[in-house]
Amino acid sequence: MFAILAASWLFVAQTYLRGQLATIHLAGMQFALAFVAQAALLLALGVARRDPEAAAPGDARRRVGLAIIVLAVAIYPLIAPLAGRPWAQAEIFGIAPDPTVAATLGALVASGLRTRVLAALLPLPLAWCAVTGVTLWTLDAPAFWLMPALGAAAAIAIAGGRTSARSTNPR
Repeated sequence: MFAILAASWLFVAQTYLRGQLATIHLAGMQFALAFVAQAALLLALGVARRDPEAAAPGDARRRVGLAIIVLAVAIYPLIAPLAGRPWAQAEIFGIAPDPTVAATLGALVASGLRTRVLAALLPLPLAWCAVTGVTLWTLDAPAFWLMPALGAAAAIAIAGGRTSARSTNPR
């Protein structure tokens, strides 16, 4: 799973951020480099080193993670046509940054990874949620709130899962 996410982050970095956004946005290349860095972190987790202390997440946390993944993969592409834009503008996981980031957040929430591992993997996706939210708000896009809300939901689910794990496991 994490290798697929890493490949998606690399593809988005190369084709969308470097290939398109960098031509119209001053920070486009920096965004692309950040996506490459996130891909490296995901690849390191998925291929080079599994988290031996990962625990099964609680049912609520797993459901939140899976809901975010479903939203990213199945619902996100429908936003463009529902907003009156052509299907060619649909944002698709692995091709566009927002659904790719959202699916990654969902996978991290559902994973049961240790807090230390999540601390390395969450900053870039959460930062992207804020950046894209502000960008879309500036452009008066009606769904400007979606990515910040998904980032907040992921952070709350992870923090809640950590709290409940701590209360049942005194280590």
